[in-house]
Amino acid sequence: MLSVREISFSYIDKLIVKKVSFSLTKGKNLAIIGESGCGKSTLLKLIYGLYDLDEGQIFWNETEVIGPKFHLIPG
Repeated sequence: MLSVREISFSYIDKLIVKKVSFSLTKGKNLAIIGESGCGKSTLLKLIYGLYDLDEGQIFWNETEVIGPKFHLIPG
C-alpha cells in the first residue's frame, strides 16, 4: 500500500507540491493529470525517494520512504 501524507516540496524559492495526501491499496490505480510544470514528475520523484520532502511523510507497505539525505543510492 502507498500512503502519501500531507507532503510539501519546494525548489529553492518556488513551492511545487503543497499538502498532497492520498493512499492506494494493492491493485488500485491513480491518475495524476495537469499542465506542464505543475509538479507531476516531481511528485513521482518524491514517491521514489529521489528528493527530500520539506514536510509530510510517504509510506510504502508501512516502510517510510526517505530521500537522498538518508541514502547514497535512491531506491
